[in-house]
Amino acid sequence: AVVSTQSTGYIGGANAKKTKVPMTLPMVSNTYLNENFTEQGTVMYLRLPAAFQNNPPKPTDQLVFFDDSPEDVIVYYRALGKEAKSEDVLKQEFEKLATALNKAGKKFYPYVAVAGGYTMPGIGAQRSEVMFAAIENDGRSPGTVFSKKRS
Repeated sequence: AVVSTQSTGYIGGANAKKTKVPMTLPMVSNTYLNENFTEQGTVMYLRLPAAFQNNPPKPTDQLVFFDDSPEDVIVYYRALGKEAKSEDVLKQEFEKLATALNKAGKKFYPYVAVAGGYTMPGIGAQRSEVMFAAIENDGRSPGTVFSKKRS
């Protein structure tokens, strides 16, 4: 199970059992865009540790929900090698990735911009990645799995 949240309070103990849930990596956020590439919302995803998979503490915040992780999603990514310290940096990196994919003739789902963080905040050098889901040769897009934006 994956915790989808706008608030990290859940892992800090803001849940029905008042249990702290160890943070796992990667931390992934999906930013949903409309056809004009205007941001419509963002959801952060945290994978629950194995000990909590079968019986996770129930969220007390309506912005926190459980979601199944997508199966076998092919993504194109660009590793930053450092932390993306601002939205402008992320936007530039998504534009670089989209330009490279278009130049290479790769099809991708552009309406969900996925960013991942692969190191614990405040512990050592940070590493970020930006990703788009691939559209397969038969036209199917695993990216549509990401398009389940919750309001």
